[in-house]
Amino acid sequence: MPFFSSFLISFLLTLVLEYPISLLFRIQKKKDLLLILLVNLLTNPAAVAITLFLQTCFSLPWFPVQILLELAVIVTEGKLYDLYGRKMAHPFLLSLCANGFSYSLGLLLQYFL
Repeated sequence: MPFFSSFLISFLLTLVLEYPISLLFRIQKKKDLLLILLVNLLTNPAAVAITLFLQTCFSLPWFPVQILLELAVIVTEGKLYDLYGRKMAHPFLLSLCANGFSYSLGLLLQYFL
């Protein structure tokens, strides 16, 4: 159960933190908001799973692994927003800001909880 809960908590926190950023970017179309949900459903669990795998199996340091994965997530999400977004003026900037904000706040929450 702890394994599943880490995925669920990470995903829900990501959505709670990234949706307000999308509103700052004036993302209002329901299809674009749904796209953000679907893209995060694709990238967030994959990033969490890869991080856990690399840390567990290879004892790699968590911070460099997470940074590299986060950069891959930013590029992937930006590309998907660019390809499939209806009215996303700056898809890569949106991805950078949303992921940077949620990752940073997630680090702070881990540190203080």
